[in-house]
Amino acid sequence: MGPKDLNNFQKKIRMNKKKKMVIGGLIIVLTIITLFATISSENITYYYSPGEVVQSPENFKTRKIRVMGLGQSGSVQWKPEATELSFRISDDDRSFLNISYVGAKPDMFREKQGIIVEGIMVSDTDFVANTLLIKHNEEYKINDHKKDKKDYYYTTVE
Repeated sequence: MGPKDLNNFQKKIRMNKKKKMVIGGLIIVLTIITLFATISSENITYYYSPGEVVQSPENFKTRKIRVMGLGQSGSVQWKPEATELSFRISDDDRSFLNISYVGAKPDMFREKQGIIVEGIMVSDTDFVANTLLIKHNEEYKINDHKKDKKDYYYTTVE
């Protein structure tokens, strides 16, 4: 084996190492993409309206869903000793969904306000929520305090 053969052999080894590195890198990238896609698809929860859910409740009984609607007037029943909250939501005042939730009642919970619930359907019109979110406007209004900083400080401390 001469110097020319040795040089060719070394070039082949270098090329094989480069190919292995490229193939190994591609395998790692594809594995990461596959894991990300799998994890993302398992955690996706879509928003539905109460009308969509009431129209075909059989489509929603086997999976966790999010429903967004307005709380209906006169439907709220709060039992503080058991931390049980039940109410109705609707999106069109024709299709109502009865919501049951066990947990702390959000301070901002009001009738005729946007409500998002996440949970499962237990019957054609009954929904058990394990998460309750309140939609509210993001407008912040400052109370009418005195303009002087010293006076403002004393009004907030008292």
